[in-house]
Amino acid sequence: MTDNDSRRIDSFACSGPADIQAHLQCGELLVELVDTDVVAVVISAVTDPDRRLRDLLGRNAEADTEAAAAAVRKTKTHFTRGHLVVQAPNGRLKSVPMRVVVRAPLRSKVHLTGGAARFTVTGPAADLLATWDSGDLTVADSVAGSTKVRLGDGRVRLGALLGGADLRIGTATLEVGRFAASATVTTGSGTVEFGTIEADVVLTTGAGTITVADAAAGTLKIKTGPGSIRIGVRDGVSARADLSSRGGTARNELPAPRGSERVGLTIDAASTSGDIVVTRA
Repeated sequence: MTDNDSRRIDSFACSGPADIQAHLQCGELLVELVDTDVVAVVISAVTDPDRRLRDLLGRNAEADTEAAAAAVRKTKTHFTRGHLVVQAPNGRLKSVPMRVVVRAPLRSKVHLTGGAARFTVTGPAADLLATWDSGDLTVADSVAGSTKVRLGDGRVRLGALLGGADLRIGTATLEVGRFAASATVTTGSGTVEFGTIEADVVLTTGAGTITVADAAAGTLKIKTGPGSIRIGVRDGVSARADLSSRGGTARNELPAPRGSERVGLTIDAASTSGDIVVTRA
């Protein structure tokens, strides 16, 4: 396989934010949102998977020479009027692990779908929709509009969610840096870590450890089965908390709001078996 067989670059002129729709059945996809007036797509086969990617894809993480060349050649890209579609091949080539890099203008919309894949988005996005079976999603920067995530099994790391969010995840580790607008989060099991919360957030989990580092405003509702909950409340914020744990302790270390004191945060947290602590951040 020559270098031309193993790697392909398609580029298109783009005068403003794009609408990106990319499907990758197997491998990794990186979306780079930067200051540019060009949309570029770099397509290659995975021939040197790192450990995490190998774990996601299984033992046969490297594409053989003939299949790799065919998969690169048959990956489709289409661009018209600001809308980009990237479609990795299906059929017998769908198990070939691919590496796709999309470079597009800042504040583009990003729609990702896949099977066993690792997705990464850098730079500020307008909207984010990601639906896939298993793997990782990392959003390093912010999403200004809506965020919708559907994942069966894997790990999700999100930066600042400035618009509404709807996250539904099976067995996974979930990290969100900031909620600046209302959000609904549902997980089957796994560790959940939230940074700053500045709006109404509802979290329901089957089981797992939950940590909120900096709750500052809104209504925070958390319900879990087996698992502990720890909530840090920002200094200076008055909070009202209703805590319940059938098989553990529930402790609110904050003073109760006094008289006409403005309550900036309401907490409703429940666990079937696990300790709950509300304290200062």
